[in-house]
Amino acid sequence: MEEILRRLQGFVFQWHGVQLRVTPYLGVAPCDRTGMQSLDECLANACGAALRAREAGEHNPLSCDAGASAKPDTQARRHRLVAAAEALACVHAGRVELYVQPIVALAGQTMAGFQGEVLCRLRTAHGRLLFPSDFIADLEAGGHASELDIAVIECLFQWLRAHPLAVPGIARLGINLSGKSVASASFRARFAELLRQAPLPHAALCFELTETAVISSQEPVLRLFHDLRARGCSLSLDDFGSGMQNSERLRLVPVDSLKIDGQFVRNMQSQSRDLEIVRAAIAVADAHGPTTVAEYVESASLAEQLRGMGVRWGQGYHFGRPEPIASRLLPQDVAPLVPVA
Repeated sequence: MEEILRRLQGFVFQWHGVQLRVTPYLGVAPCDRTGMQSLDECLANACGAALRAREAGEHNPLSCDAGASAKPDTQARRHRLVAAAEALACVHAGRVELYVQPIVALAGQTMAGFQGEVLCRLRTAHGRLLFPSDFIADLEAGGHASELDIAVIECLFQWLRAHPLAVPGIARLGINLSGKSVASASFRARFAELLRQAPLPHAALCFELTETAVISSQEPVLRLFHDLRARGCSLSLDDFGSGMQNSERLRLVPVDSLKIDGQFVRNMQSQSRDLEIVRAAIAVADAHGPTTVAEYVESASLAEQLRGMGVRWGQGYHFGRPEPIASRLLPQDVAPLVPVA
């Protein structure tokens, strides 16, 4: 096994004129020869060990014990499947609830109207509210991210059509898209259809993709970005900073703003390494042209420090927590419509 890994790690191949290497990770799981364990379960345990090796950066074979390790892995997989099924049921039943969080100018620039990011929650059949951390990863792992993205856009557009008085007060709304959604031809077709019937100007729409999604699905992302730019929409690169080694690729990506990853912003006043990453992200943005948005701004002192470093916009609890869309976007003298059973 070690010899196979060594040979794979040393192999270099050419693709489109570029030299590439593979980084293999190997998981090993014993198979119960008595027939008490199915081959599928054995392979699943080995796959789980390989995924843990990748997460840990372990280049040697990683073993999965048949007893103690296999059972928790199986339980975890079942839990993820159940969680994904519950979230998908909420999406299909239309139990999507929209929230918005403001994005505020740190200095100088102003925008006539509300600028912020659209966030979603899911309501279970039993009334429990699910937050993004409860369902995003499970839906993506199950291949259902595009269904969630479409549901959020449909829900937003339906709400805006039902509340036309909110539209004039909107300067820009950020909407998240998954990298797996962008790679789907069926998603792109439905997305284009929704945009043709958008209830607010395209200039008021800003679509956000994560940096890693752009890197992993670059061709479809670039096609979509150029199409959105032609329609007049704005584009943003979310969680910027986690893939700084790929920042040169930004020359090819026509984005209007970079959202600096909040995990670095939040701790930059106490962690020098995080501060340097934020500075590097600002330098990359300055070099390529996009404006900068800092996430997780949670204090006045942090907002002031970011302003002094040249960051243009801020988002976080210091400026406002996520609130139901009606609370933020409806004029104060307009009460939201409450359906009567």
